[in-house]
Amino acid sequence: AQMVGLKDRPKPIVTFANDLLCSAGYWIASHSDYIMASGENAEVGSIGGMVSFWSSKELDEQWGIVTVYATQSKHKNEGIREYDETGETNIIQNEIDAITANFIDQVKAKRGSVIKDDKYPEVYQGRTYLGSEAVRTGLVDKLGTLSDAIKKAAQLAKQRKNVLI
Repeated sequence: AQMVGLKDRPKPIVTFANDLLCSAGYWIASHSDYIMASGENAEVGSIGGMVSFWSSKELDEQWGIVTVYATQSKHKNEGIREYDETGETNIIQNEIDAITANFIDQVKAKRGSVIKDDKYPEVYQGRTYLGSEAVRTGLVDKLGTLSDAIKKAAQLAKQRKNVLI
């Protein structure tokens, strides 16, 4: 909840995914009290991390282009500079590993009791699931409409004391 500033909130939060609830969107949604997706074509999941970038080093060399880095800090953009200079991605990989571990830890902390990763081990490896399968994995609580999600929020609010809806 600290990630999105929802700690100790008095009102319930229901996430409704119309078609797509993946990656960072799912990370945020995992902090809500209930997740509903629009139907069988709703795509949910993609829990994991990735970085993609392109390198024009070979083309730059062919054309005589030289990249010059001017920074105030020696560590600024060091992952890209490492790749340009050595072809290695160690710095970028270490960063994405740490971000991914944090992502997975936060999702597990919020939804770990309902996500069935024993039956769906790929759930924390970037896999996406459609509709009913997303419900079976525990990534989504139910399929429904936006109207259903609003009704669920009202129902959850009534279960809490002193909540105005």
